[in-house]
Amino acid sequence: MSSLFEINNIPDPKNPKLKSASKKVEQAEIITSKAQQTASEVVGKVEMGKTIHFVSACEWSCIDMLNVILDQIGPAEITIATWSVSEDSARSLIKSVETGRITKLSTIFDWRIKVRRPEVFELAKFNICNIKLSTCHAKTTVIQNDKYQIVLLGSANYTANPRIETGMICCNKEVADFHKAWMDEELQNADPFNTTKRNKKG
Repeated sequence: MSSLFEINNIPDPKNPKLKSASKKVEQAEIITSKAQQTASEVVGKVEMGKTIHFVSACEWSCIDMLNVILDQIGPAEITIATWSVSEDSARSLIKSVETGRITKLSTIFDWRIKVRRPEVFELAKFNICNIKLSTCHAKTTVIQNDKYQIVLLGSANYTANPRIETGMICCNKEVADFHKAWMDEELQNADPFNTTKRNKKG
């Protein structure tokens, strides 16, 4: 099932920049992914100013969705925050870096990846140049090149997970810049959420 609707404004009085950005997301597509439907069929054509909301029974993973987007937009810089990542996904990301498909790769993993998936952590540690371990449950991917600024956001990690997952692909520069900014601060240990200050008060 797929339908379109217009977004005129999403109120956000605490963040005028994001409020302004939301006005530029003119067209949204809503998709219920059916069994056997590929990630490519779900994504359709990537266009700036378009947002795709989807729900699926996880016929495909985040890495499949990312690869479909890269197929359309070409080489891009990728910044990922995820709670978990599989070995297959990690190897796919590393291969994309080696072939130039990903021009720069930065990742924020939950610190327990060292316990849950030690082999993946070791693989990533020696092959991904910019890794931050944090207390992370976010599932956010920012995809940027000269022509496209895209955010892949949802419930799914970079793992194969046969459960209902929901998410969105937002092709909007302001939204991409917003997510890239907090992710960069986290990667640089700049404490974007003022957790140090909060912990001192506690």
